[in-house]
Amino acid sequence: MSPQPPPFADLELKIERLRREYDLYLAGERRIEPVKLRDEIERELLGVIGSPLLSTAERFRIGTLAHRFRALETRIRNLQEMRSSRRARARGPGAGGGADVVLDRTLLESPGGVDRYVRRLFAEVEKATGGRPGITYEELRDRLVGSAKRYLEREGVWGVRFRVERDGERPRIRGKVLRHPGR
Repeated sequence: MSPQPPPFADLELKIERLRREYDLYLAGERRIEPVKLRDEIERELLGVIGSPLLSTAERFRIGTLAHRFRALETRIRNLQEMRSSRRARARGPGAGGGADVVLDRTLLESPGGVDRYVRRLFAEVEKATGGRPGITYEELRDRLVGSAKRYLEREGVWGVRFRVERDGERPRIRGKVLRHPGR
């Protein structure tokens, strides 16, 4: 009898392959993000997490793999945000609006992450209104999260970018739906 491969070994290999694909994408050697592979891994994780058929060891293993996947997604998002902020600085002041916040499914699962990003937007609104934003932080967070959840239910949408823009005297928050490339 041949030895059985460890459970979830293929999932671990896919996560490692995704990391390599993103490294190539961020280095400029690939033109498009490996979205299909990322979505495939996310579907597999969601299908396995919470299964009552898993042993304690298997639950630990899948939890570890899910954490590695989320950490990779966070690293990629941070690198992309740094790249876009460098581009915005290169364009110079006044070329665009203020802070950009991208809310996606992964970030919405992390209340602390959502708070950190929405606080940046709220600070931008406060700055634009001279310290009188006309909305509380909690109201802004709830509106943005609610709006992002509605858009993320749609097919092919991976995130929503929110930005503070000046509209005359009042700042406005504009949202832009971000779709997977090729969809």
